[in-house]
Amino acid sequence: MAKRKITNGADVLVSALEELGVRCVFGLPGTQNVALFESLRSSRIRVVLTTSETTAGFMANGWFRASGQPSVFVGIAGPGFAWAIPPLAEAALDSAAVILITPKPLDRGFKYDLQTLAQEDIATSLGCVVRSITDPGTLRTEVFDAWSAASTGGPRPVVIHVDSEVLDLDDFNAQSGTQGVAQPVEISVPDDLIARLVQAERPVIMAGAGTLPCPELVTQLIDLTGAVIITTPTARGVVREDHPLCLRLDLMRDRVDILNDFLESADLVISLGCRFSHNGTGGYKLKIAEQKLAHVDLDDSVIGENYPARWAIRADAKGFLEHLLRVVSASSPTQSSSRQVGAVNSFRDQQQAVRKPIPGEPVWMGLGNCKTLFSRIREGLDDNAILVTDTGLHQILTRTYFDVLSPRGLIVPTDFQSMGFGLPAAIGAALAVTDRPVTALIGDGGLLMVGGELATASRESIPLPVLVFRDGFLGQIRLQQLTNYGVESATELQAYDLQAFCESLGAKHVLAGANLADQMRMARERAGPTVIEVQLADGDELDNISRRVRRKMSIKSAIGPGIVRLVRRLR
Repeated sequence: MAKRKITNGADVLVSALEELGVRCVFGLPGTQNVALFESLRSSRIRVVLTTSETTAGFMANGWFRASGQPSVFVGIAGPGFAWAIPPLAEAALDSAAVILITPKPLDRGFKYDLQTLAQEDIATSLGCVVRSITDPGTLRTEVFDAWSAASTGGPRPVVIHVDSEVLDLDDFNAQSGTQGVAQPVEISVPDDLIARLVQAERPVIMAGAGTLPCPELVTQLIDLTGAVIITTPTARGVVREDHPLCLRLDLMRDRVDILNDFLESADLVISLGCRFSHNGTGGYKLKIAEQKLAHVDLDDSVIGENYPARWAIRADAKGFLEHLLRVVSASSPTQSSSRQVGAVNSFRDQQQAVRKPIPGEPVWMGLGNCKTLFSRIREGLDDNAILVTDTGLHQILTRTYFDVLSPRGLIVPTDFQSMGFGLPAAIGAALAVTDRPVTALIGDGGLLMVGGELATASRESIPLPVLVFRDGFLGQIRLQQLTNYGVESATELQAYDLQAFCESLGAKHVLAGANLADQMRMARERAGPTVIEVQLADGDELDNISRRVRRKMSIKSAIGPGIVRLVRRLR
C-alpha cells in the first residue's frame, strides 16, 4: 500500500499508529478530535464507535488481555477524559497495556474555563505514564515512545496528551521517529537458586500474568521439575487446570490457610511475572517464607513489594524460563512428580472438604444448581475459548466452578473490579483474536449499565454469545446485605423486557434451557451478539440465612451491645 499523504498533525499521529501495527481504535469523536477521526477515516485502522470513553477503554483492555498486544482508545478532553478514568484505573491495577489518546483542555489563562480538568495530574495519580505533546515536530517520536512505555518494562496504561492545535496544524516538519526496540535484559540466575531447584523435592511455581506470553515454557518447567503450579486470578489457564500438577484454586475465595500449609511444606517458591496484589494473595493472607521465595519480574518496581524475597531477579518470564530450562535440563533433576501429584490430590480433597458454599448461592431456575450450570457452560465452549466476566456474583460463581483450559481463557477485572467491564471487554477480545471464540458472562445489573454496547457488537457483526445471569438484583451486594443484616436495600432492579431491549439493539435473545451448550454453539455462528438469558432464583438456604441474622440482630437490640460484648469476653 502506498505511503499515506501527510497533511496535518492528525495524519502524522495516525501514520505512526499504522506503522506500529495498530489494527483497531475504540472511541468516539467530539469537537476537539474531529481532525483525528478524519485522518482515521482514510487509514487502514478499524474504528469502533462506542457509547462512551469508559466502554472504549474496557474494549481496549479486552483487546490487550486476549492478544497481549497494546491497544488504543480515543476521546475528548474534560468530560471524555473523566469517562476514561475507570478503564485507566482498571488497566493500571491489572497491568494492561492500554493507550488513551486525548486532547488537552483549553488553556487560555482564564479561571473556570470550558471543560478544564487537571488531566495529567489525574492520569499520573492513577499510575499512568503521560506523554504530553505540545511541539508538533516531536509528535511521531512521542507516539512511538508511548507505545514503548506501554509494552516494555511491564504492561501499563499510557495517556498521549496532545494539544488540539497540533492535530490541526499543517505547517511543520515532523521528526521521523522509529519504533523503539526493547533492550534485552541481561538475565542472571544465581547458582544457589538453580541448585535449590534441582535438589527440591517440593518446588512450587506461582505464575502471574507475565507468564501468559510463554505458557508452553511454564508447562515444560513443571513437567521437567515436578513443580506444582499456582496461578494468580489473571493467569488462570497458563497451564491447563486439569493438569495433575496444577493446584486449581481461587485465591479470591478459597481457604488461604490450607494453601499456606501447603507452601510451608514447599522447599522453594518461584514467583514468575506476578506482583503480590490484594486479589492475587487472598487479601494478603498468603504466607511465603522469605528464605524460600524467588521473585522474578520484568518490572523491578514490584519485586520485593509486600513479600520480601531471597532471590530478586529482574527478567521477563520468557527469557528467564528459557535460561532456566537450559541449565536445569543439563543438571538432570531427579525429582519424580508422583509425590507432588499425590500432594496436589490431597490438597484438592482437603480444599473441597472445607470449601464453604457461597452464602445464599442461587439456583438455575428449574434446571439445577450452579455446578450443573457451569458444566453446561464448559461443555458449550472449546478448550481454547475465552470467557470474559463482569464483576459481581456471577464472577464469583465463575471463578469457583469454571475450569480454564487455555492461556487467557478467563478474563476478569481483578484488582479494580469495575462493574460494566465484561460486555465491552468481550467485544474488544473478540475483535483482537478472531481465531478464538469469545463469550461474555455478565449480570443483569451490569447489562443495564453498559447494555448499549450490544448495538456496537451488532453494528460490527461480532459473533458474541452474551450469557446474562438474571435474578433481578445486584446479587452480590444483596447477599452481603442479607448475610450481615438480614434485610436488603436498594439492590432490586427495575423489571424490564429483556427480549425487547436486546432486539431493539440488533441482538438476538434466547432463554437458556437444558440445551445451553448447543445454544452457545449456535450463537457463535451468528454475525452479531446473542443474549442468552440464564434465569436464577434464590436457593432455599438464603431465607434461613436472613432469618438467623434477623434473630441475632433482634437479640442484640433487646439485650444491648454491652451485654453481647461481655458474653463474648466470657467465652
